[in-house]
Amino acid sequence: PFDARWQVHKTGQWVIGHHPAMTASQRQQLETILQQNRAAFAYSAKEMTGYTGGTVSFELYDTSKRMYQPPRRFHQQELEVGDEKVAELLQAGFIFEAPSTNPHAYNLTFPLKHDAQGGWTDRRCASDL
Repeated sequence: PFDARWQVHKTGQWVIGHHPAMTASQRQQLETILQQNRAAFAYSAKEMTGYTGGTVSFELYDTSKRMYQPPRRFHQQELEVGDEKVAELLQAGFIFEAPSTNPHAYNLTFPLKHDAQGGWTDRRCASDL
């Protein structure tokens, strides 16, 4: 999905840009640093442990007011991306399914990333809150 400006590192899965001022020696030095610090990176959502400190409580919005968007119509490909990304977050324990009586619901959005030819290069979804 990347053009000539980028390269996915074959063993580390890092996306490295081809900056015109970067020498071969500097690129090798960067790859060495990344390899030496490989444990600092998460390669899947499951590997991101998140916050492990004490419990913190805060209120993001007025709970007496309803925050709701009516369902939108999505293209089948967008629904597939949403299902895939939500399943990944559920499996990693980042999110949980809210009860159907929850008055707070927002649609997912699907920001597109295009390559130079206009093709869809990234499968992402987000929630606007």
